[in-house]
Amino acid sequence: MKYTNIIASLVAALLLNACGGGSSGDSGGGTSPPVACAAPTAIEPDDTVSGSLSSSDCTAARLFPSQSGDQSLLDQYAVTLPVAGELTIEMQSTDFDAFLALFDSPPTIPPIAVDDDSGGGLDAMITVNLSAGTYVIVANSFTDTAVTGSYVLTTSFRPVIWSPVTDIGAAEARTEHTAVWSDMEMIVWGGQNSFTKDSGAKYDPAGDSWTPVTQTGAPSPRKLHTAVWTGSEMIVWGGFTGGFAFETIDDGARYDPQTDSWALISAVNQPSPRASHTAVWSGSKMLVWGGRSCLACANGELGTGARYDPATDTWTPIATLNAPEARFNHTAIWTGSKMIIWGGASDRGIASLTVLDNGGIYDPATDSWTAITTVGAPLPTRCHVAVWTGTEMIVFGGQNNVNLACGISSVNTGRRYDPVSDSWNPMADAPLGSSLSGPAAIWSGDRMITWFDDVGGRYDPVTDLWQGVSSDNAPTARRHHTVVWTGTRMIVWGGEFAGPLGTGAIYDPRFDTTP
Repeated sequence: MKYTNIIASLVAALLLNACGGGSSGDSGGGTSPPVACAAPTAIEPDDTVSGSLSSSDCTAARLFPSQSGDQSLLDQYAVTLPVAGELTIEMQSTDFDAFLALFDSPPTIPPIAVDDDSGGGLDAMITVNLSAGTYVIVANSFTDTAVTGSYVLTTSFRPVIWSPVTDIGAAEARTEHTAVWSDMEMIVWGGQNSFTKDSGAKYDPAGDSWTPVTQTGAPSPRKLHTAVWTGSEMIVWGGFTGGFAFETIDDGARYDPQTDSWALISAVNQPSPRASHTAVWSGSKMLVWGGRSCLACANGELGTGARYDPATDTWTPIATLNAPEARFNHTAIWTGSKMIIWGGASDRGIASLTVLDNGGIYDPATDSWTAITTVGAPLPTRCHVAVWTGTEMIVFGGQNNVNLACGISSVNTGRRYDPVSDSWNPMADAPLGSSLSGPAAIWSGDRMITWFDDVGGRYDPVTDLWQGVSSDNAPTARRHHTVVWTGTRMIVWGGEFAGPLGTGAIYDPRFDTTP
């Protein structure tokens, strides 16, 4: 087949040269080097080109010296794919038998794919999955002789919206774990399957590969803990031991992915043991607040916290004056200068769970709290999500049924809070909700993207409009999973659904046209 019988062509070329024959150009004689082919013409991934093979075109023999006997005329087209996806190339002609070949750039044998008649009749068609990058399409005739005539070349591209995360070397299946983005990798740690875990792994989406996180010096096994990324380290703190001990934890450690090493955190002035708390990174300190001191008792909610400085390995208590009432399963976001606490629950007796619709703003510069207005606030929720847009906090979803476990279902409502004006703005109801899972969400730079159960949505606060998330190759249904934002894509990983999950997928919103 054309462009593939390389060994035979090379042998023929060597014999020809050994016998004093002509060069590998298409002139058929002489010793002058072949004339170089013109550079490929750039076309779009979705394009239609009317072309023609003419006697002035390049030939297969000139483009590929190993194909010395192929004098067929050809045109080259360069197509650049911005992301991975499925590219379909069609070539139709009524003047000759169309032939297509697809190459890396610059084109070298062997080709990625070739085709003669898959387009029907004598037309050609190639459909292939490709990574992001530049490729060269060769529009050719099937014969090895020079034939001329017109043709139409069409390209169509379907970007990969969801791509699976490899399970080769992946972190063990787990739920109620943490995940942070390190600017290069997603670091998964802790959580639970049959037992709580003191293990994890780093996932590199560029190479679709996992690397284990060392367990030497790691914190004790835990779930319902927190983890923040400082810019150079992951800090893990607090959590719940799991099993039948029902013990909360008051320790943690810092993990350096560059050296794959752990360093324990000072216990002096650290917060009391807790789980289901929040932690945010301020740019220089980790702020821990709230949570519950026990998971099988009443009156365990906490209204305390502390600031941890990794540069000095020291803790400083957070003021309690004017702080929000004690709570757990709440949210905390960092605005760039302040921490905002919202929602959650208190448990003053097993039969008197209270879901909250209030919160507060903490300023670490003055170690002081300011209450948030409840006028126009969201309905009381726990296990909801909150993201910071740069000007507003978006609160969405969550559980408001005190008779159901947290994270088992979610409402489809939310509100937007402006801390400058201390006011709540309405937010369109999402066209999705779940009776099986609580939400997880990230801020992409212009949208809040949420994924829970097996559905997702994209919310634009500027237009107050929702769009869906493609379900094509989306991850299976799950809850208690994690999501991280890489700067361009969202990674969904882990969780549980009829058992712990060790799977995930990467979502690219740039080409998602789901209404």
